[in-house]
Formats: sequence, C-alpha cells, structure tokens
Amino acid sequence: MIPSVFQPNVSITASVGGSVILECHTTADLVVAWFWLKQIPGQKLNPIVSTYYQEIKLQEEFLNESRLQFKVDDKKSALIFTEINSRDAAYYHCGVLLYEKLYFGGGTYLTVNDAKPVKIIQHPVLDLHHVGDSVNLHCTIFGESCSGGQSVYWLRYKPRESHSGIIYTDGDRKDQCETISVTGSTVQSCVHKVPKSLASDEIYFCSVVTCGKLIVGNGTKLIADGKACFIAHIPIYS
Repeated sequence: MIPSVFQPNVSITASVGGSVILECHTTADLVVAWFWLKQIPGQKLNPIVSTYYQEIKLQEEFLNESRLQFKVDDKKSALIFTEINSRDAAYYHCGVLLYEKLYFGGGTYLTVNDAKPVKIIQHPVLDLHHVGDSVNLHCTIFGESCSGGQSVYWLRYKPRESHSGIIYTDGDRKDQCETISVTGSTVQSCVHKVPKSLASDEIYFCSVVTCGKLIVGNGTKLIADGKACFIAHIPIYS
C-alpha cells in the first residue's frame, strides 16, 4: 500500500495578533523525517523545520522565531503560530521521508485578516486638460496597515496595448504620499503625476499591497479626444 500524506485544511484564516495550528497527517507506519516548507505565491519554497527521527531542526531564518512551535508524533505533525502578522500569509507544505522517497500533502494556504480593512478612493479630476499637459491624479487610502507595512503602486491600463502594468512603486520621486490622522484613523493621501506623453485613452489605478492582499482603487480614466484630454471617473470598486 502506498502511504499518503494529507493536510486537512486546504485553507485557513487567522487574524493579525491571533494564533493558528496547521496540521499534517500520514498513513505511514515508519516516518524517517518530517518537514514543513513555506511558499509565498510567486516565490520559491522556503524550508521552515525538519526532523530526523526525533531530532528537530529549525532553519536559520526561523531559529529565533519565538512565535513558531513545531510538534510531531508517529503519524501527525503540526505548526503552531502565535501573534500572527501579515508576513505569515503563504502556502505551507508538509512532507515526509519514507524509504528514501518524499511524499507531500496538498498544502494549506494561510490567509491573514487585518482587523481594520483598507479602502482606496480615487478622486475625479474635473478640469479639462490638453494633450501634452501633465495631470495630477489623487487617491486616498483609509485604514491602518498590518505590522508588515504597506506598499503603494500605480497601475496603468491601455486598452490597445499589451505592455500595460505597474508604472510606479514606493520611492518614485514624481509621486508623493503623506500620512495624516483623521478622527483617530490613519489616512494616506497620494498623488501621481502623469507625464506629458499622453496621446491615447488610459486608465490609472491606485493600488496598495497590505496584509498579504492587493487592494485596487476605483480608477481614473484619461480620454484623449483630438487636442483635448477629458478626465472621467470610472466606477470600478475594490
């Protein structure tokens, strides 16, 4: 009989500051080694912990991670997280070594929820601009970021071009973001300056990555019509 490895939860959700247990089971009678790996989507697998019989070895990155515990018995192992933060959001893969062969479970994705959701509002530009003018686009980000912080991006979409995508990330000198406090809440106000090269219809989205999620604003569309450029506010909500 071929042994199996299974992780009972395909996905599990936890809140910032909370705790969670990720379980892994096997039908095998004799497990030589257990191991757990972490994978942030789009990145390579990162080993967390392994055992060889009863000897437990944490990888260097996690040696001083007091929030993480590992437990194991003959047919079950578990990762226990406490004081969860946004950096914990990832896939967690469990595996065992049996008779010189590796067997993996299906993986568990840990979603981390922030107690204060983030909302993005993009403000309409009401003035008429001419093709060749620069245009300032504004967005306001409401809500506090997780302990891992947040990153602001501006996305540009051109309907008739294939190379649309990210045009700005944090640190671009043409853009400015400032954080203010309004009635006890954190508000971030950002401005993106569209250069003078506007010659076709474009849609700009203010976006933020925080708490393991990408949140996209409601969009501002620049419409080029002859010598004039009209600004439209389009209702696409995050």
